[in-house]
Amino acid sequence: MNINKNNFTNFNKIVIGVMLTPILVVNSYAETLRNRTLLPEVWAPNLIWDGGNNPHFNKWQPVGSADPTAKVFNGTLYVYTSTDSKELCQIRSDKLQKHAYAPWANTGFCMPGYQVFSSADASLNQSTWQKHGLVLRQKDVPWARKSAEGWGNSATMWAADVVEGDDGKYYMFFPSVRGDNNHQTIGVAVADSPAGPFVARPAPIATTNNFDHVFDPSVIKVGNQWYIFYAKNGSGGNKAIWAAKIDANFNYIYNPLDLMLEPGSYLEGPHAYMIGNDLWLQWASVTAPAQWPYPGGYQIKQAVAWNNNNPLSNFDQRGIMVHPFGNPGTNHGSVVSWENNYWAFYHDHLNGKNSGYTPTAPNQIHNYRRAMYSLVEIDASKRGEVKPFRPDNIVNQPSLSN
Repeated sequence: MNINKNNFTNFNKIVIGVMLTPILVVNSYAETLRNRTLLPEVWAPNLIWDGGNNPHFNKWQPVGSADPTAKVFNGTLYVYTSTDSKELCQIRSDKLQKHAYAPWANTGFCMPGYQVFSSADASLNQSTWQKHGLVLRQKDVPWARKSAEGWGNSATMWAADVVEGDDGKYYMFFPSVRGDNNHQTIGVAVADSPAGPFVARPAPIATTNNFDHVFDPSVIKVGNQWYIFYAKNGSGGNKAIWAAKIDANFNYIYNPLDLMLEPGSYLEGPHAYMIGNDLWLQWASVTAPAQWPYPGGYQIKQAVAWNNNNPLSNFDQRGIMVHPFGNPGTNHGSVVSWENNYWAFYHDHLNGKNSGYTPTAPNQIHNYRRAMYSLVEIDASKRGEVKPFRPDNIVNQPSLSN
């Protein structure tokens, strides 16, 4: 084949043009990147297994953290997380019988209680966190389902929230499965200190009927009224975010309302918080786009109350706050003001319930869901919106750079 100089030059232009085309394409995932810091790792048996006294649990295991709710009490930042250890559901007894955590034993979620971390460090360096251990266990909740092993055969102590009540005591709101009808509901536990331990009340929160098929509570006081946000079936037949008034003693709810945030989409993990005079709400959504290199999955969205603080009214949806990373993305978290900065807490979902808990990414250094946090910016021109970001590098000291 004869190729003259002009043809060869044109051929080079075509080849080079093809090679450069991907570099010139605008990246649709060019969101702001933020580094992230992991909450400290926790190991059992000292936390989960009563100091190793149970003969079925005779070795140390890493225990994950998930669903981080960050709150400031008395000049200290506290973070409340659910436990998350698939090993709890996999360990067999000396009779080689798997522990019964039905009906979720096969999903990989095994969450028998809540743990607390605290820090007084303004910069939240990873090394400054204090671990307070397990402060409420499902086995100690009077109305929750129990098992012969004593751990509650559903292990469904999912996302919790903590507030300081009008009486100066600390109230934890948590979901679990009822022992009488096997329905998931929300209960309350009380403590004298934000670090616990918390003692569960004998019965869950009530309405005119049972407050059932609900989970992921978030409680906030607006003016003189307390409100609770939670996940429940809503319009479109999928999980939705609801809000209701709750009495000051946290015994019952009234005026429940589906907020209609994303009708038909699967939503969970609501968290309500204030930025200045504005009431904000975030939640986890599974409407993330499935596109390389960030597969679809969970993402955290945010909205602000239209009329400046009526939780039982429409919300002005602002869109994504934490973009997904990994597969299937980013889930349940919270936002908190701490030492003149704002921080977003969340957990990864790299090791979803069907992944076998096997590391699949270069920066994935753990084999269970783990709580983490990033320093974030607030957009004053948008009533205090948290500027969207995508979690990136793992560091010991968070900063606004990446």
